[in-house]
Amino acid sequence: MIQTDAVGVADRLLGDLESRVRREAKGHIGGQSVEDHLRGPVQRLIEAVTEALGRPVTCSGESPARGIRAIPDFTVVDAMGRIVGWIELKAPGTGADPTKYQGRNAEQWAELSQLPNILYSDGDEWTLWDSGAPVDGASDSESLVRVLSAFVAHGPVPPESTDELAEGLARACRLLRDHTRLALAGPNGEVLRGLAESWRKLLFPDLHDDEFADAYAQTVTFALVAARAHGAEYRGKVVSDVNAAIATLRAYGQNHSEEPLLSEALSNLCHPQVLNETTVGVEAVVGLLAVTDSALLLDAGGLALLLREFPGYLRS
Repeated sequence: MIQTDAVGVADRLLGDLESRVRREAKGHIGGQSVEDHLRGPVQRLIEAVTEALGRPVTCSGESPARGIRAIPDFTVVDAMGRIVGWIELKAPGTGADPTKYQGRNAEQWAELSQLPNILYSDGDEWTLWDSGAPVDGASDSESLVRVLSAFVAHGPVPPESTDELAEGLARACRLLRDHTRLALAGPNGEVLRGLAESWRKLLFPDLHDDEFADAYAQTVTFALVAARAHGAEYRGKVVSDVNAAIATLRAYGQNHSEEPLLSEALSNLCHPQVLNETTVGVEAVVGLLAVTDSALLLDAGGLALLLREFPGYLRS
């Protein structure tokens, strides 16, 4: 019954979406791109169908006007605030197979293909991808319900070993590194460029931007790992998750009479304006850590393995 209800909802809202696409394609109102006009109807469609499936999600995100090309249109979270996946919209007629894209869209896919659960759509076609591998596709209401069922069922997969954790963290860290590189060269990267310059003055005078991006991503990742190991809870909201990590690391440092170096590093590196530019990478890190058993992080031998194996995974 649930599946039948969901197909009915999908059928109705897909019809509304197709009408909107045709109307906006002709009018091209207000200087917005056609894919911008997809945002509202697609959000309503996703949220209504998943509600009918009994697995409600919320699509959040702002119009990507920050000058960074690899930011998906939506981050999707479940009822508990955990990150389920991401949605990327393309102009109608572009298709939903990113492996066939060229130019800027292809460059964007090279980065977003690292995400573990991302749904592509041009309003007509829908495809689901897992870390660059195709999962399923849809072009009608019934197949869309099937795809969305797989999408909301995926969510972050808890790693069962430090080896799996290292591999997952490396994938997320690469994404964060790539976004940091883009932000450094972007029009809104003043704060991040200031951080890089501070590192050069204080620590590494010959550090070039790619090296800084790599060091930045690894430092943030390991600070978030340490905070999770010491009890930080991540809920799928980047700013609140980072603040929780900073608070946890500060408390741990005070209780153990240690210098809270990681907490201060995380505080300085995750300035709100920087987070705007690196959101997806940080989301990928905290999304994985949110479902990671803290016991896995507190195992001394396992943590040593993680530290030893992580650089190799990062380079792969």
